[in-house]
Amino acid sequence: MRRGLALIVGAAVLLAACANQPPLVDRVSKGQVLGGAERVSIQGGRIDALPLAVLHCARYGRSAQWSHAEGDRSVYDCVAKP
Repeated sequence: MRRGLALIVGAAVLLAACANQPPLVDRVSKGQVLGGAERVSIQGGRIDALPLAVLHCARYGRSAQWSHAEGDRSVYDCVAKP
């Protein structure tokens, strides 16, 4: 019984944490995610931007690889998967 309750509480905490992030489509429409098949520039720090870079590059069948920072944006190269 306690284990089930712990799982429910844990799931609720995770969902609440995810609810604070706007969906990828919303971030793209606001200019926070810019790029194409070769490169993507994402508003935010390197670690925060990584999940969006991975999703963006995966749309082109590629992997995200850190490149550099430009002001408050993180730039990733979309490289061919090995």
